[in-house]
Amino acid sequence: MKAKLTESDIKNLKYEMRPGLIFSLFFSVFGIAGTILYYANNEIMPAALVFSGTILFCGMLYFLINRNKLADIGNKEKLLEIKIIDKKISKTDWEVGNGSVADYQEMKAFDLYNFIIDGVKYTVEKELYESCNAGDKIVFHTAPKSGHILKIEKYTY
Repeated sequence: MKAKLTESDIKNLKYEMRPGLIFSLFFSVFGIAGTILYYANNEIMPAALVFSGTILFCGMLYFLINRNKLADIGNKEKLLEIKIIDKKISKTDWEVGNGSVADYQEMKAFDLYNFIIDGVKYTVEKELYESCNAGDKIVFHTAPKSGHILKIEKYTY
């Protein structure tokens, strides 16, 4: 099944594009700094060409990394896939790097709620976990090009 992307789905996809932006900005900062340092006392023309090349490379890198998410936003469609919950698992876990410094301090605990579906573990929110049982149907909202799971909800149709 197909459906239209909602505003929250588009916001979610744009949020997922941030690593591509950070990665390309990382390259642009070091490329521009290297250009300035190398050509500081030399001619301006080669510096302008290297600067332009760096900006072009970083722009292409951004679009290369995010091309599927941009295509999903342009498509304005998502796939709805119905799956059956095989198993439910909840467990208590502890924050990484939150070790005890003194004897009286404890690590911060939090609960994880997971569904096992076709041998794959999906982490879900507490409300969804409590409202579903093993054998129930759930709907996956997935972006078609990138395969990004936008939302998981209980099947109510």
